[in-house]
Amino acid sequence: MPANPRARRVITLLSAAIATVAMLLVVRAPAQASTTPGAEAAVTNVVSIAMGSLHQWEGECFPWVRRVIAAATGRTIGWDYHLGYLEAGAVEVPLDAVHEGDVIQMADPNNSQGHVSYPGLHTAIVMQNHGSGTLTVIDSNSQWDGVVRIREGYNPALLAARYANITARAYRFPGVSAASTSTTPIDGPVTVGGPAVVRADGQCLRLRSSAGVGGVILNCLPESTMVTVLDGTAVSDGYAWRQVSALGQTGWVAEQYIAAVGTDTVTPAPTPITSSTPPPVPSAPVPAPVDNVLTGPLPVGGGVGLVVWSGGTTSALVTAAQAQGCALSSVWTTYNGGFVGYTVGAPTFVNRSWDVLYPSGMISGTAALVVLCSVSGSAPIVGPGAGAVPSAPVPAPVDNVLTGPLPVGGGVGLVVWSGGTTSALVAAAQAQGCALSSVWTTYNGGFVGYTVGAPTFVNRSWDVLYPGGMITGMTALVVLCDASGSAPAITAPTTAAPVSGTPVGPAGND
Repeated sequence: MPANPRARRVITLLSAAIATVAMLLVVRAPAQASTTPGAEAAVTNVVSIAMGSLHQWEGECFPWVRRVIAAATGRTIGWDYHLGYLEAGAVEVPLDAVHEGDVIQMADPNNSQGHVSYPGLHTAIVMQNHGSGTLTVIDSNSQWDGVVRIREGYNPALLAARYANITARAYRFPGVSAASTSTTPIDGPVTVGGPAVVRADGQCLRLRSSAGVGGVILNCLPESTMVTVLDGTAVSDGYAWRQVSALGQTGWVAEQYIAAVGTDTVTPAPTPITSSTPPPVPSAPVPAPVDNVLTGPLPVGGGVGLVVWSGGTTSALVTAAQAQGCALSSVWTTYNGGFVGYTVGAPTFVNRSWDVLYPSGMISGTAALVVLCSVSGSAPIVGPGAGAVPSAPVPAPVDNVLTGPLPVGGGVGLVVWSGGTTSALVAAAQAQGCALSSVWTTYNGGFVGYTVGAPTFVNRSWDVLYPGGMITGMTALVVLCDASGSAPAITAPTTAAPVSGTPVGPAGND
């Protein structure tokens, strides 16, 4: 991945010298995780080796992936973003068929020599395929600092659509799979001190530093990995958690995805957990919304608004806005910490990223959106038969529920808050891995913001708009998550991270 030009301008000569020395000393094959007991020697898991570099400085993405593949398979990728993989014995696979250990390469097929650098160029290793084009990957230098991170919600097709010249391809190396086991099977339930096996429907199982979905991901254990069950148990975020030891690491996994050795199915029911503190009672589910309902402060006199769309096509959204007096000019959502927009009436190529994110224009239910209404549309449509027939009202939501794509790795997101105080919003974001830095709503065609931890006078407008900090139900909000809340301290030299608000990928960091 290309280095950030902005960072190069601010690094001093001394820092550059230190970084150069660090590169010479640190660039190495990533530390290998311990192999599964009884595993075939020829089969090594790519993801486990890649996880050995998590939160460490490894430099640019492509050289790091070359080192991981070499350590896992003994094969060396050539210095070409397409032919280099084929020369190393890999085969190209469809993006929708990728699985753990495959490599995603974003590159210009007409400019694929390994020494070139341009916007959109990137390399990543697949950890999990969630379907619908969305992956969990591990990569290096995604924030221009040479550090290895896990990235949720990675969509290669959508990212490639931002650039006219970039194509996303996937490659698979022979012999790369989850390590098998020859341990003698035993029957019976999971027991403390006993062995168990990962049963995650062919995907990898996240090993976390603590019980709960907010725990730092230490590794992603491949299907069929053997683990040792320890005595730690907990209930958090709707899951029963077990403390286990696997691949030389100790952490927590969701118990429903491990099974006693010798069984071929997921444990049918979690082992009852005894504790002096009863487990929290889960909140009632948020009622399913009615499609084609648009709520929120539409700036009918022209300007920007934050709204909630209950679900439906883009054309239905335009119609619903028009029915409320907003001549919709453009609309935006967030993806992977940045904005993706749709311009009404624009040529297809202008809205290509939007069309990739929402095939056939179908926007999923309860989506927060930024809308821009033109001044010419300030008069609502009135009279018999005008506009769409009103839909049934949206059921009242449950308070303190936060939905939408939170950029837990840092960045901007559009979310829907079902109702509750500002402090409850901060806590809800934190529980999902977002260290909330600031939040905005819209009022009268402009933005009103709240900065977490700022003096009272800074947030005065917010406090006037929401007395007592109580935010009304089903409110669309723009949130900014601090990258510092997504990962433990980095353990090697780094350069300055991009300034918040910079568009994603100005130098190819996708």
